[in-house]
Amino acid sequence: MNIGMDDIFKYAQDIRSRIAEEEMKMGHFNIIITGKTGVGKSTLLNAVFREEIAVTGVGRPVTQRTRMIEKQGVPLRIFDTRGLELGNTAQEAVRNDIFELIDWQLKTKDPDNFIHAIWYCISTTSDRIEEEEIRWINELATQNKHDVPVIVVLTKTLSRKKGLALKSRIEDMNINVRGIVPVLAQPYEVDIADEIKTVPSFGLVELIGMTLQVVPESAKNALINAQGVDMELKGKRARKWLAGFAGTNFAAGFAPFPIADAPILITTEISMLAKLTTIFGIDMDKAMLAAVVSAIVGCSGATVGGRFAVSSLLKLIPGVGTLVGGLINGATAAAFTVALGEAYIAVMMMLAKGELKREDMNEQIFIDSMKDIFRDKLTHAQLPCFG
Repeated sequence: MNIGMDDIFKYAQDIRSRIAEEEMKMGHFNIIITGKTGVGKSTLLNAVFREEIAVTGVGRPVTQRTRMIEKQGVPLRIFDTRGLELGNTAQEAVRNDIFELIDWQLKTKDPDNFIHAIWYCISTTSDRIEEEEIRWINELATQNKHDVPVIVVLTKTLSRKKGLALKSRIEDMNINVRGIVPVLAQPYEVDIADEIKTVPSFGLVELIGMTLQVVPESAKNALINAQGVDMELKGKRARKWLAGFAGTNFAAGFAPFPIADAPILITTEISMLAKLTTIFGIDMDKAMLAAVVSAIVGCSGATVGGRFAVSSLLKLIPGVGTLVGGLINGATAAAFTVALGEAYIAVMMMLAKGELKREDMNEQIFIDSMKDIFRDKLTHAQLPCFG
């Protein structure tokens, strides 16, 4: 089957359209972030998520004391409350706002609107935690009517030892939270004997992992997409989906007529690339997607085409020929899908980690990167790659 540039750009556009569909299906991860003034909520949000999402003064008011922060292209809604100042008459109003907000979202009866988690932030720079604050956290965490998981985030943890000590103290209070995570959202410089040393950030991967464990399944894909600290988590999720696509393509090899194989496989590969793209949350424009298709065609055409031609002829032989032909086609299709998916995941990982820069990248660099990885995956699948 000859594929020209018009076909390549058509397939790229098909992938773009499917990406838009996947993004619509994915929905949003909705989170409330609260705590006293100055605990570093904005710094935490900008460090955890893949876009600088918390900008001073930006956000749509949803109550008198809560604003909703969104950014186009990120499946995330953050509900940020005013600082909970203990002893302040406005504190009770903030509490009421939070409960009313959760109620409003539940009344929509749309899981995409539900509040999926609450991060309650406490700064480790404070020497003590007031009993009233503990009571408020426990009140949030024990609302059976809402059943929204609460995680305590110990922000500004310049000392791991101090952070772990504070975590232990809170655990001893037996409050009903799902977890307590000390974090340092940004690297911190300290001057020791006239020498500047940097304390690296930590705890963000653990925070995302703990949050992922407690949110409903319907919100997990959006959270994995929106977060920007754990690339291995994105890769793991992508490979889970890849296994399913490979199984689909193995089954496609048993289509009763030889001519039926190719359209089924093309549709599956388009769906697969779209799904993998949405997991990583990387904006792939049409030119980049065309480069992916070009790499696939350039590396795999002779091998896969030849193998399918042989197995299609075998299918025409009555009886055992259909089974043998199907097995060859199925194995080839599955191996091709895994090689393509693994190559695409590898490129996505390089882009996500900054090892492959969009602005420094032209189409040929992308094609070469994709092709090299694809060749390697096909070789390990014992399908030699020609060309």
